Amino acid sequence: MEKNISDLAVLMRQVFQSVTQSSGQSGLFNQYAESDRDLDIAAAAEIRRNNLLSYIAGFVTVPRILVLGEAPGYDGCRFSGVPFTSEYELLNHDFWKNRPILQSSVRAGGHTERSARVVWELMGPVMERVFMWNVVPHHPWKRSVRPRRKFNNRTPTLPERERFTSVLAQLVELLQPLCVLPFGKHALNATREILPQVLTIALQHPSPRHGGEAIFRKQMPDVIAQLRRLELL
Repeated sequence: MEKNISDLAVLMRQVFQSVTQSSGQSGLFNQYAESDRDLDIAAAAEIRRNNLLSYIAGFVTVPRILVLGEAPGYDGCRFSGVPFTSEYELLNHDFWKNRPILQSSVRAGGHTERSARVVWELMGPVMERVFMWNVVPHHPWKRSVRPRRKFNNRTPTLPERERFTSVLAQLVELLQPLCVLPFGKHALNATREILPQVLTIALQHPSPRHGGEAIFRKQMPDVIAQLRRLELL
């Protein structure tokens, strides 16, 4: 068990070192290796790396449930370094107490993301039993001549998703999940490709856009109850 968690930390360091490639008017921002002088404090990338490693080190047992998203959001993992988590959760949720967690943004009080708030509200009691990750671990954003427009999200392209398939495959090999909870269609497609035989419970992405949050709120209590019946929680 200790070896698995150690190997997981090694895999994360590979993600940290992955070179961000951009093309045209779009790009990926590697929040673990890059920083922005307008948005981040000094040593922000190092802070985000340490936040993710602290998340991993906090597991007492290897999590066997994988929560899989599409990519980091600009108000969430882009600044926290932890999937489906904003700086608000790092600074306020009991899960993070007594951990060496720091804020990386210049915003007073940190960034807060609606999707992250919903995930932690509904899944907080079981967070020690699940591992959260994204198909694309770096933040996809649209380039603009206006610097503040870095506050945006976009859907990662197929080549971007394929680029990190090997990382996801290695993560699966280490965790050997008994169940995957994909949030949204791209996460579901990746799950079907890499883990076709593993129990998969697809959920709506908790984004407030297009009613996603409302659907997710209805789904999640039933999913947690199902996992408890299966003795996975």
